This record gives sequence, C-alpha cells and structure tokens, in this order.
Amino acid sequence: MSNNNLKSRYFLVQFFIILVAIIIVICITNYTQLNRAVYLLILLNITAYTILLLWIYNTYIKPLKSIKSLIENDDLELQQYQYSKKSYLFELEKKIIELKTNKNEAIAFAEIIGNGDFQKSFVFQNPQNDLAQMLVTMRQKLKLANEEETKRNWAIDGYAKFDQIFRENLNSNLDVLGRILVSNLVKYVNANQCGIFVIQENDNQPSFISLLASYAFSKNQQKEQIDLDEGLVGECIRTKEVIFIDNLPETYLTIESGLGVTAPKCVLIVPTVINNTALGAIEIASLNTFEPYQIDFIKKIATNFAYTYQYLKSSATMSHLFEISKKNAEELTVKEKILLENEIELKNAQETLNQNLIELLAETNLTKSILDAINKSNACIHFDTHGNILDANDMFLSVMQFEKHEIVGKNESIFIPQDEIDSEIHKMMWQSLREGNFNSGEFKRINKHGKEIWMDVTFNPIYSLDKRVFKILMFASFTTDQKEKEKEYLNKLQALNESVGLLELNLDYTVKSANPFFLNKLNIKRKDLKSYTFIDMISNPNNASQVIDKIKNFPETKVPIIEDLHIHLGTHPPMFFNITISAGLDLSNKVSCYYAILILKNDSLYLQ
Repeated sequence: MSNNNLKSRYFLVQFFIILVAIIIVICITNYTQLNRAVYLLILLNITAYTILLLWIYNTYIKPLKSIKSLIENDDLELQQYQYSKKSYLFELEKKIIELKTNKNEAIAFAEIIGNGDFQKSFVFQNPQNDLAQMLVTMRQKLKLANEEETKRNWAIDGYAKFDQIFRENLNSNLDVLGRILVSNLVKYVNANQCGIFVIQENDNQPSFISLLASYAFSKNQQKEQIDLDEGLVGECIRTKEVIFIDNLPETYLTIESGLGVTAPKCVLIVPTVINNTALGAIEIASLNTFEPYQIDFIKKIATNFAYTYQYLKSSATMSHLFEISKKNAEELTVKEKILLENEIELKNAQETLNQNLIELLAETNLTKSILDAINKSNACIHFDTHGNILDANDMFLSVMQFEKHEIVGKNESIFIPQDEIDSEIHKMMWQSLREGNFNSGEFKRINKHGKEIWMDVTFNPIYSLDKRVFKILMFASFTTDQKEKEKEYLNKLQALNESVGLLELNLDYTVKSANPFFLNKLNIKRKDLKSYTFIDMISNPNNASQVIDKIKNFPETKVPIIEDLHIHLGTHPPMFFNITISAGLDLSNKVSCYYAILILKNDSLYLQ
C-alpha cells in the first residue's frame, strides 16, 4: 500500500476521534440539561456512523484504489492477489492481471517478430486466448512470407549470376563454358556432383551422348560415349522430361573426397531443350534433398544453357564453314587465273586456227593434210549445233573404246555424267556455242565401259560461207593420267600436312599462315599466332641470329636452310623441330615470302 493511502487513512481516523471527543465534551458540559437516555442515544449514533464509514472505506473505496494502482502499474512481477477467492473483487482483479499479462506478452512477442526472428520459441501463459492464437498465426504467415521472399531473392540473384556467366562466355568454346557452369551451379544450389551431357551428331554414324563437363565425377562415371537409350540420362533426353529421384540406392553413384566415399541422397536430371528439340541434359546430385524452388531454378538454367550451347555450336560451325569457303575461294581464284590464261591462249590459238582454216578452204589437199595431222596428235569429234555426233577420229574412239557406228548420230550425252547433262551450265555452254562463241575447259567424260576419262577440251564453232555456225569441232587432249598424278600428289601433300608443321612467313618474318598440325602441337589459336615473328619462336637467341643471317643471304645462295631448333610460343613448353626454310618466288622470280617446314623431333635424340 502506498504512503498516500496510509496518510489518508490516518487522517480519517484522527478526524473521527476528534469528532467523538468534541461530542463527548459537549455532552458532559450539558449533562445536567440532558437526560441519560438522550446522551446514550447520541453516543450510539456517533459510534454507528463511525463504524459505517470505516466499513464503506474498507469495502469499496480501498479496493477501488488498489485496482486503480494495479491498472497503472506495469510491473506484473510485484503484483499479488490482495483478495481471497471468496471476494467479489477477486475475479475483477484476476481479469485485470490476465489482460495486463496478455498485453505484455503480445508486446514481447511483437518485438521478437519485428527483429525478424521467426524461429525463437515463445510460451504464452494462456495459449488458448484469442490474442495469443492470432499472434501465433500471424507469425506463421510472416514466416512463410519471409521464406518465400528469401527463395525468390535467391532465384533472382542466381538468374543474374548465371546470365552474366553466359554473356561473358559467348566467345568461349563449349568446354570452357561447361566447366564454368558445373562449378558455379554445384556451389549455388549446395549440391555435390554435376555433369553436362550433350548429343553428338555425325553424318555417317548414329547419334550418341557425350559428357561435355563434370564436377566431382569419379573415373567410372566419366564415360566418353553413352547411347541414347542408355540409363536415366538417355531416358531424360528421349522423353524431354525432368527426372527427380529421392532416396537413391547406395549403388547408383558415389561422391568421393579425400576423407572417404558416400552416396548422394537424391539426383535431378533436367533436359536442355530448344523448340521441343533435346540437345542434352544436366545431371546434378546432392546429399540434401532438392526443394521445388531449386528444381525450378535448375530447369531455368538448363534452358538458358541450351540457347547458349546452340549459339556457340552454330558459331563454331559457321567459323568452320567460313574457313572452308575461304580456302575454296582462294583455290578457285588460282584456278580461274590459270583458266583465264589458258582461255586467252586458246582464244588466240582459235583465232589463228580459224584464219588458217579459211586459207585452207581454198587448198583442199593442204587442208586434208593439216586435218590428218591434227587427228593424229589430238582427239577430235564433230557435232552439229545440237550436240549430235557427226564424226570422230580414231584417237577419240580408241580412248573412249567405242566403234564409230556406235556413236554417230547419237547425242554427246552418251559420254557425259547425268548431273552435268541436267546442269544449267551445260545448257548455257551449248547456247553460247550456237551463237559462235569459243569455249574451253577441263571436262570429265565416261567411256563405253563406265570409266572416267578427263580431257582438256576446246569447242570451236565452224562457220558456213554465209557466216552461220553449222558445226562444232571439238579438240581434246586426254589428262586422265595427269589427273591421277595430281590426285596422288594432293594425297601426299595432305598426308604431309597432317604429319609436319608448315608456316608461311612474310618478308619481315611475321607469320602469314600456319597449318593445323603446327597450331595443335603448340596449342595456339590462329589469330594469336600473327602477333609473333618466326624469330620470336626460336628459344635460343644465338640460333635466331644465325637463322636471320642465313635468310638474308638466301636471295644469293638459293639454298634451303635446314636447322634443328627449339620452338616455343607463350607459356607452352619448347618443342624440338627439324626446320627447313625455303623461299617462295613470284612470277618475276623474286622472293615474295618464305616457307618453313617443321618436323617434330625427340629431345633425347637432340641431346645425344
């Protein structure tokens, strides 16, 4: 009880004592005037009123003040029940304490939630009250919302991370992208193993599945080739559906480390699909079970990888086709140049021949003699303007193994492969001949027994006296043997190109080109090679100086340079080559470039 309450009670008691004393004094003073009965009546009334006031104070005023103090005081630990259970104020006091307890518990619970701690346990004194149940429900909903927000932020951060990885590796090769992806994916989803599988397609062989990149795979798991109908990976690619297996058997696969071997708890296989076409699959295993949001995330990453993989694969194909096209264009340019030179020569020969033929028309005997000479040295066949055979000399018949009566009156198509007959070029050539234009070139023809015969041919329109083309005279020299020798030469050159290195050097010793053998052996890309000179590649500076001196004397000596040298590029270890350097001459017989042939040798042989 507070000091103010004590003072109030003390003051009230003193007031009644003084009042009673005054009345008694008055009664004694006037005793003679009052009778005894009146005196006693007054005294009893005073006593009764005093007792009534004290009872009202203790019964109503004092408890109400105590309850007011209870409501205003927040220190519940100091509160005790002041009334017995029989008192009508006990239930009121109990209810007030219960309400204050619920309020303080709600405040403490709200502070815990406000600090973001949804896991901390909290025990309500009365867990069945509506406020406690509402707060517990609110915490559960906030906890779920927080977990969803955490998962959403995790996925958003992951998408940004892997999108950056894909963008940064658009110019990398597929192996590099695969290694980077599996390493980052395993760490991000807290997995333990990961492998990326892709479908390999060959023109002459069945398609198969190969392992592009892996993380923490054992040697037994790293198969070079998997059939499309083999295992869970093959099933995932065939069906284009996600495969998720929990509680794996211990024998399915293992995770190895320096401390031992354990089996993963689950495995997830996601197909990489573009436009309903499967390109491969991503297999990922973990000691922990994957949550649905993690599975959705991995499926999204698999789709993004599929697009990136398709882009890199298309880029590599285009680059390869471009190199082939470039090489073919260069070869075609050279051939066109040669053909142009031959055409000019043949055209000049045709003009000379036509002039001679005009002159020989007046001299039949001389004409016959010249034609006989031509027939003896060249194969000759006569056509009308539609390609029908009019005549052929013995040389042509002998090589083509026909009798004259077997071909006269028939069309030249009996000698021509079907694809050339149907071509527009062949039709245009005959249209040009009918218009009086000279034509020449190298052609493939088929003899009577189906053998290919190659020949250099000139088609010469023959004019009548009214200057109309009435006949086509074809002269041919057979080049089948030369063609076979050229093919043999090209095969030998190809074999040489696959077994030795070849460099084409400019006059300042910078690299103009290099064959694949050299690039593969020294593990360097073609574009990076152009930043080196041949001198930079020689490991020993003294050897480099000697080679420079010999090259400078090359125009005078014309003797190829042969040296055993160590060659290195960048961080690649030096390799020992036997090197032959010769000059490339232009049409004026001047040195226009240098060629270096590099034959790989054994270092132990060099040391001996």
